[in-house]
Amino acid sequence: MIVGAPFKIALAVFSAGGVVGAVSYATVETSSAVEDELPTNDIEKGKTVNYRIKVKTTGRGLKSASLSCDSKTNHHATIKLDPLEGKEKVKVSCTHSSNEPAREVQVMLDKEKLVCSRQSDEENLKVFQCSILNKALDFDLSEIVNKQLILTW
Repeated sequence: MIVGAPFKIALAVFSAGGVVGAVSYATVETSSAVEDELPTNDIEKGKTVNYRIKVKTTGRGLKSASLSCDSKTNHHATIKLDPLEGKEKVKVSCTHSSNEPAREVQVMLDKEKLVCSRQSDEENLKVFQCSILNKALDFDLSEIVNKQLILTW
């Protein structure tokens, strides 16, 4: 039994060292794996992004307008939709998010839903097509101001 006790102590020390070694190794591997699995769109954080917003108009097919969203450190430049009260209009403007931008942005209106879906995605140009079921949309050019567009129907 006297021989067994030192052996048990040595085994316990060796086991503890092995566990610490394994934990350290796993931490390094986990850290590396996380970096490798980051979405490629994280490279867009902190960059200006240009948006092209397309709508189907009555009799004129597709029409588009551009919106440039400024950069903000460690954030994605993206778009948001805000209904204008009492009018058949929605403001499309820039916002910033720490999360990756959505592939679809939508807003509920009185009885309808305006949906803007991403059609294409390049490093600094995102193309969205906006629609309301069974409605033609257009841009209110008289109300376009810096960093926002107005959609009407």
